[in-house]
Amino acid sequence: MRSRRRRHGFGAGRIARIVAAAAAILFAGWWAVESAVVNALGRTRPFLAAEVARGDPRGPLIVAMTEFSLRGGRVDPQTQEQALAALNRAALADEPFLLAGVSAAAGHDDARAEALLSEARRRNPRGRFTRLLLLDLYMQHNRSEQAGTELAALTRLIPEAGGALVPELSRLARDPKTRPGLAKMLRRNPEIRDLTLANLATRDGDADLVIALAAEAGSGGDPAHPPAWQGVLLDKLVAAGQVDRAYRLWQAATRLSGDPTSKGLYDAGFAGAPGGPPFNWQLSSDGEGVAERGRGNLQIDYYGRASRVLARQLLILKPGAYRLQMRAEGAAKGDGTRLIWSVTCLEAKAPLAQLPLTDVSSAPKPLAGAFTVPAGCRAEWLRLEGVPGDVAAEQTATISNLQIVPVGGR
Repeated sequence: MRSRRRRHGFGAGRIARIVAAAAAILFAGWWAVESAVVNALGRTRPFLAAEVARGDPRGPLIVAMTEFSLRGGRVDPQTQEQALAALNRAALADEPFLLAGVSAAAGHDDARAEALLSEARRRNPRGRFTRLLLLDLYMQHNRSEQAGTELAALTRLIPEAGGALVPELSRLARDPKTRPGLAKMLRRNPEIRDLTLANLATRDGDADLVIALAAEAGSGGDPAHPPAWQGVLLDKLVAAGQVDRAYRLWQAATRLSGDPTSKGLYDAGFAGAPGGPPFNWQLSSDGEGVAERGRGNLQIDYYGRASRVLARQLLILKPGAYRLQMRAEGAAKGDGTRLIWSVTCLEAKAPLAQLPLTDVSSAPKPLAGAFTVPAGCRAEWLRLEGVPGDVAAEQTATISNLQIVPVGGR
């Protein structure tokens, strides 16, 4: 056991935050009681249960734990004393050890808190609050191995626990003292790891922190299967106008090199090249339409009920004249309900070019349109959008030989 150590990180306020964050998913299912009355009333009317079953030792424990849940870990001294006294008649109960452990933690006596909480866990391995508090205690001391064990147990006990814990894990990631231990723990829990990284990317937008934690926790090492947090981070940077930085990060994650403006379209043949959006294709698939890679082509089914961006990619083109060209086949009349390719500067609403798919049939048809990228246009969205008409009409197309080529010999 570690020696007693005083610090400010694990006091009453912190316990209250842990309890509040988890209350919604942990409130039910605390007590299995022998008395039918206590069992029936304990979860819905705990104070009445304690009054009706005065002789049942679970009554004071139910009241104490209800107060614990509702008051963010704070329990009236008299209630706590009654719960501790009930231990004489409920020798296997875990709640008195949990309550005493919380008191020790609030008083910054971490060694005693750990001993009491560990005993509560031994008595009730399914005790959710006990494991939450132990998880936090271990994380505060960078004991990643033990923290990982608690986190794995919590995710088995409560499938929703990962989402509830993510904000607290994100807070620990921002603290240089706890980040190394957190990274080791997250490496053992990849699903929660990537949720935490996505949360950091969304809320903070601190690319350096997200990239550093991802590297330490072992996420993002496979360019062929980019994790969701990468797209969240890149979208955040693009929205903030940091296109060049977003592209460099994407380039590094995808293990590519070279000038982005010299490459034009990425994965123009829809072969499934490594790397995620926005600099690779983002394809939609829902009740309004489906866009998916075929054998060297893009296959589109649009149902004509609501507007939908079916495919898009962010380009970085030098100012100048270009030609968007492709071949299309399928069944896309383009009368009313339409499929339209467009090129639009990142920070603009009006498109530089629009190329509708009209009179597309089973015979491959070449389509082309010219556009000019003006100075100051730092990046361009290439989109394929479904636009509904007065009457919904399905549009089907297969796109191949898609190209964006410079005009004028550049």
